[in-house]
Amino acid sequence: MSVVDLTQKGSIIPIAAAPTGASRAKFTLGNQTQGLVTITTTTAHNINPAVLGTVLITGVSPADFNGSFQVSSVIDSTHFQYIQPTVSTVETGGSGNVSFGNPDLTFSISNTNQGIAINPESRTAVVADPNASIGQISFISTLDEQVTSLTLNTGSFLNNPGSAPEIGATWVAVQPFTNVAVSFNPSLNTVSFIDPTKPQRLAQALNNNTGAGQVGCSPASCSTGAVTGALAVDPVTNLALVVNSGSNSLVAISIGNTASMKAVHISQVQLFKTDGTPYEIPGAILPQAVLTTNSTLPPGVPVPALGTIKILGTGFAAGAKVLLDGDATGFTVTSVSGNGTEIDGTINSAFLAQPRHFALEVQVGSSPAVFSNAADFTVVQVIDVSGGCSGTSTPQPGAVAIDDQRNIAVVANSGCNDVSIIDLTPGAVTPVIKSVAVGKSPAGIAVIPRLGLAVVTNNGAGTASILEISTPANAKEATSDVTVGTSPLGVAINQDTGAAIIANTGSNTVSLIDLTASAPKAVNATVDQQPIAVAIDPDRGTNGHGLAVVTALVQSGISTVTGVLDVVDIGTGTPVRNANATASFLTAAPTGIVFDAAVSPGLFYVTESDGNLIGAFNPDTGQVTPIRVGINPTSIAYNLQTGTILTVNTASNTISVIDSQTFKTRGTFGISGSPQFAAAIHPRTNMAVIADQVNNRVILYPLPK
Repeated sequence: MSVVDLTQKGSIIPIAAAPTGASRAKFTLGNQTQGLVTITTTTAHNINPAVLGTVLITGVSPADFNGSFQVSSVIDSTHFQYIQPTVSTVETGGSGNVSFGNPDLTFSISNTNQGIAINPESRTAVVADPNASIGQISFISTLDEQVTSLTLNTGSFLNNPGSAPEIGATWVAVQPFTNVAVSFNPSLNTVSFIDPTKPQRLAQALNNNTGAGQVGCSPASCSTGAVTGALAVDPVTNLALVVNSGSNSLVAISIGNTASMKAVHISQVQLFKTDGTPYEIPGAILPQAVLTTNSTLPPGVPVPALGTIKILGTGFAAGAKVLLDGDATGFTVTSVSGNGTEIDGTINSAFLAQPRHFALEVQVGSSPAVFSNAADFTVVQVIDVSGGCSGTSTPQPGAVAIDDQRNIAVVANSGCNDVSIIDLTPGAVTPVIKSVAVGKSPAGIAVIPRLGLAVVTNNGAGTASILEISTPANAKEATSDVTVGTSPLGVAINQDTGAAIIANTGSNTVSLIDLTASAPKAVNATVDQQPIAVAIDPDRGTNGHGLAVVTALVQSGISTVTGVLDVVDIGTGTPVRNANATASFLTAAPTGIVFDAAVSPGLFYVTESDGNLIGAFNPDTGQVTPIRVGINPTSIAYNLQTGTILTVNTASNTISVIDSQTFKTRGTFGISGSPQFAAAIHPRTNMAVIADQVNNRVILYPLPK
């Protein structure tokens, strides 16, 4: 089973018509053969050659060429191929459309699974296998890729395991308001109500009509087939609707569990532009999110204006109020319709002036007042950082650090060889305070607020720039660039001692720069291959003066490469690698790392992109504990104050928000970034600052607290 991340939309691209007298897909097809079809698209199809997905061909004449097909190869940006099943057509030159979605992750499940449903609230897929004797119902969390299953036995309820297996669970549906899964077994003619979080069966109901039947066909020589009906849930009425093929009937069964249902419930918030079309933030798929009135998109991209907001759910009534963080002045209700299932209205522009995460609720009545569940509503700011670029250069922001004392973000723009100083004051009209030129291809950045300094690694120059940022509007280079190793990338600073540690990817070394020295220079030490990122525990190491952990690679045999974490003692002012403390980290390069001082002992969180996880590393024991997150995490940020971990997931163009207390992924959102060092979190406001390299901009995204 393949899971496609829908936060990154598939493309619908016209297929180019063949020239007159020519054929785009010309081959010979007999009744027992297959053919290799080459498709030419009018624009770039953007199919990833490394992750060949499935395409849907529509609108082509003859109709034999329409359908869903697995891509077999990508030739170039406008040509790909697939295998055409047996058809009688010899060639085609017509035009049509192709839409596609690349699978981000594939789960191995039974090929006899039949029913599937998704809970949009919990982001969990429920799958039913009518032929299984164990694990008939499977649950797939799309947030952290965890898979669990439930075995249905005769008489099994709550903590009672039951006896003989129940075979025949064919269809599933979900009641999102109460997070109850419903399963229909037409063989036993029963409906089961299931708690997906345990998982366990809560109750079972008998279907009063015949669930399965037969369908005939004409002429009489054709074979008949079994039809098992269907299942759906109406969340507003809390009913399971069962289609019975055997008796041509529809039965409504109460799901129960009404005590956990709110009388007023929000199921979805829909945003529209002033012209009535759906509102979307360009280049990002963020449900229930809108741009601030102070957003600045790159040149040529218009800022969409927010128009009507539709709130869908149940229990709404005339006189209902919509509250934003408990404030009813921010939302004007214009109508309540759909028999209490829809509220239309607009938001006061003053509530859109700065990035902020709101809890959106509906209040019905006043004596007593009835409140709905809280839905997310997020105001996001986008900042154009191309002001320091010359000619046709684009900024390509790739790294960010936050100075919370001055309330600024410092962003390294690799495409323009400069750094942007961004004002994080809520509602700042001119957010980019200053652009400062640095060395070639700046790649990593770190700050030390008490010294008012920032350190930038210049990947293309083999140097580090030290910037004076104590007065942001007058930010400048504090000294001449310091020569370090080859291709420096990650950098971290010991906030206690002022020691900056730089990972030099090309020379397999780390450099230590004492930022308190009058003439800073680098002291180097050898580590494992291709060091990328670094984080520091200021209290470990010699005399409790600092221990750095560096992500790197090690060659195992001829072709095997393993990710490793090198532990480097920086307590003496000269970095010394502790070879005995090195920890292997699966098989992919760990590209991002942060330190958590809020736990004891302190842990380092490191990304493992190919494994779709981060690891919690204890340098005292060398143990790495895996934590499932989004797809292909390459950058990581952490807020010590709120316990929030953020990963930027490059392959799926998403970010994931993780709770460090439970190590559970709380949400995944469609925001792209860059491979390393793309995000930082403001410790006081919990604001994520994301360097969106793909779209040449910086995003201020307020995280839920």
